Amino acid sequence: MTYQPIPLPDRSHLTAQEAEEVSAAYLAQMRRRHSVRHFDTAPISDVLLTNAISVAASAPSGANQ
Repeated sequence: MTYQPIPLPDRSHLTAQEAEEVSAAYLAQMRRRHSVRHFDTAPISDVLLTNAISVAASAPSGANQ
């Protein structure tokens, strides 16, 4: 596997009202999250797995600035 950086999209500039709406929607989404301790054994597609790994790999961290 070789490292291939993902280009960042241009930043969007929001009005104050748009920023409040987006932040409220994000807060609502975050309040619905929960830990999972029991996993389904049903198979998932390779595309779904690849997308999940891509999302995790793009998360900010000390090593991924």
